[in-house]
Amino acid sequence: MKTRLIILAGLVVTSMVLASYLITRYDRQTHYGLYKGMTYQQVVQLLGQPAEDIGVGIHVYVWESSQIYATFSLYDSRLIAAVQVMPDGQLRTLVKP
Repeated sequence: MKTRLIILAGLVVTSMVLASYLITRYDRQTHYGLYKGMTYQQVVQLLGQPAEDIGVGIHVYVWESSQIYATFSLYDSRLIAAVQVMPDGQLRTLVKP
């Protein structure tokens, strides 16, 4: 009986740790697999090469095929924010600043 309780407690703790990890990971992820802090190279692996860099003083890359605009920091080229222009002209936030 005592062994069963120990095993059950271990399963409960393991389940809680796994659920916590998955929730944290889901919170980091957004549409297209983008999340704040990604490197430029990681974003290029997901979306391909951007069509252009329209930033002045800060990098704002444009992926024309999906109409995604992504802003990267000048200091370490990490993703700061990303939006997508929908067909109706509305902006969809992919990564919040």
